[in-house]
Order: sequence, then structure tokens, then C-alpha cells
Amino acid sequence: MPDVQEIIPPAVDVSGNLTIIAVPGTTVATTATAVKAGTRITYGFTSNGWQPTSSTATTEDARLALAAVLNSLDRKTLGFTITYTESTAAGSTDVVLGDTSAPFVFYERRNLPNQTDVATGQKVIVHVVTLSDADRVPAESGKFTKTRIGVYSQPPREITLT
Repeated sequence: MPDVQEIIPPAVDVSGNLTIIAVPGTTVATTATAVKAGTRITYGFTSNGWQPTSSTATTEDARLALAAVLNSLDRKTLGFTITYTESTAAGSTDVVLGDTSAPFVFYERRNLPNQTDVATGQKVIVHVVTLSDADRVPAESGKFTKTRIGVYSQPPREITLT
């Protein structure tokens, strides 16, 4: 099913305040018009299907002269995993992303109702990711799904659309 502005919340965010827009390639658009030209894919994700993650390592400082062991922050490790339903409908997440490894820019808009159109002044988190080939996974709750991991080509960042 193609993603559209709807009042009914998607499975990935039952509050209805998350919109994911996909644009093929690695060029980050900063205008609302360019982002709107992408494809809304929010409704194709399973309830745990949108999983950008990060973790920061720590380095231990255990000098004997210190009363306590100290830690300092180290590098951040980024992760990206998506799970979505299989579909052949035009505009569906499955059709938009395809099955082979490819770069995509994902625009993640939070805290605005899904039925709100993309507009100037809205904040989005930009994920520039190269996706792996799609892996088919066993039926989950009667749905056939695909899972993909992604590798960031740049850290995710928040921008305000112009």
C-alpha cells in the first residue's frame, strides 16, 4: 500500500507522529519541495521496523592515584536496521526500496501528525544510508517481511527545511 497522509497511525508509531520519506541517492535536500518529491514509506514498516541506533563507547582511566576509576567518552557506533512488509503495490515501501543494495536518504519527521504535509520550517532528521540486499524473514503475525541493515555515509543530523 502506498504511504499517504492519513489520520490512522502507522504500526511503527502508534501515536501517528512519525513520517519517514525516502529519496534514492546520497544528495541531501534541504527544501520542503525537494523532500516532498520523495516517497512517504512510513506505513510499510512493522511495529519495530524503524531502528536507527547509536552507542558511545567509554575508555576507562584506572590510575592508581585516583580514588575512583574514571571514564571518558570514546567513539560513537551507528547502526541502522529496517523491517517492512512485502508488497507489490506501486509506491509501497517494498517497491520503493527494491531488493538490492542501494543508497538512500531517509527524512525522519517526528512530533508532527502523519497527516500534516511537509512544509518549510519543519525539522527532520536526515539519514544518508546504503542499504544491504533485502533478507526475507519468516511470517510475523501473518505478514511476510523483509529486513535490511544500512551503513551510514555520514552521521544523522537534524535540519530545518527551507
